[in-house]
Amino acid sequence: MGLLLLLTSMLLSSYLHPWSAANAQRLFTIRDITLSIQPSTDVTRGTNVTLRCQAIVSSSGQEVLSREYTIYKDSQTIYTKTSSTSEDLLYPLPEARVSNSGKYKCQISIEGKQVTSEAKKLAVKGLSKPILHLNKGVVSEGEEITARCTAPGETGSIFFYFYEGSKEIVEKQVNSNQAEAKLHLSSVGIHKIHCAYTVLVTPESFKSEESNITTVSVKELPIKAVLEIFPQSKIDEGDQLNISCTVRNVFYSSETSTSNIHLYLSQGRQLLSSGDTKVNHRMVALAKDPGEFECRVEMGKIVKTDSKNISVTELFSVPTLTISPAEVFQRDYMTLTCKSESSASERLSREKLTYTLDPPESQLIPKGNGVFSGIALSSDFNYTCVAQAKGITKRSDILTVRPKVMSQCTDHILDQQPR
Repeated sequence: MGLLLLLTSMLLSSYLHPWSAANAQRLFTIRDITLSIQPSTDVTRGTNVTLRCQAIVSSSGQEVLSREYTIYKDSQTIYTKTSSTSEDLLYPLPEARVSNSGKYKCQISIEGKQVTSEAKKLAVKGLSKPILHLNKGVVSEGEEITARCTAPGETGSIFFYFYEGSKEIVEKQVNSNQAEAKLHLSSVGIHKIHCAYTVLVTPESFKSEESNITTVSVKELPIKAVLEIFPQSKIDEGDQLNISCTVRNVFYSSETSTSNIHLYLSQGRQLLSSGDTKVNHRMVALAKDPGEFECRVEMGKIVKTDSKNISVTELFSVPTLTISPAEVFQRDYMTLTCKSESSASERLSREKLTYTLDPPESQLIPKGNGVFSGIALSSDFNYTCVAQAKGITKRSDILTVRPKVMSQCTDHILDQQPR
């Protein structure tokens, strides 16, 4: 009878308070969570590193609460695991690389409650030596080579750099431990190529040592640009220049054809003409123009040039225009004189060097070669002298004549007299 009463009492208690037993098992508190890095926070490349996440949780029940672990690297989630045991969470970093360097944190979440550990910084030092491989050791001008740079065993975001001597020629960013680049070596001869790389671990970067040096021999193709100028010497202003730009020996090249050959003939900064196989140009020689001519042949990546400098003797100098008398009054008689200070007398007689005034409506009458006389106008007037010989034309600076008014001059003289 006593046992029956006890069982009845227990059943009534469970019926009247059903939440008490269940909730007693769900009471808990997360007292602490720590992250440790083993064997050390400073390691060398290739070390097996382990992140240990240790949580201390106190609860009222015997059953271990389900918990979710999250590991962060530089605020980015890198690993998540749900566990129903109280054992520490272990996250391995086998053969650690520089790219594993960073700040790590561990977070535990239980039924909506979250606690995060303090951050621990891992520093991994040391990079593997890069290896450079080229697909060819001997090439012809304009021929492309493929270079491959490898960073053995490295991971992460990597910048690869390819060098010719000390000059960087290509940069590549990849998310693998090797990169390829197409290289065009511009000059004939021996070229020394090497590479290096940088691992980017924000906000830092780590530079590797330089790779092995590989040499490439670039052979010259017999293709030539040929520039010819006639006459070749004793060129005077006004002479006709005959200039040709051609390409020779192009048939020796298996890399080229006439369809991709382009010729350019230039004088200084001015492009005179262009074509495919031959360019001819005729012009009058002028002393004021630059005397350097260039014939340029382009065939894909191949460029050949031939240049020449010519000296042009000036036929006559730029004329100067003067006035006599220096002060002119309205309706006064005046004379303008136009003259080139120097001329090539052995090539040019004075009779063949002519002078004219511009504009023609100046109303001044020629009194000789380069001498013009007449009555001064009543208003300001601009005069320019034009010298011509053998098809060459040169103009003087503008001379502005400002005739004075006679009455103004008389008044000025009267003001100067004693009273």
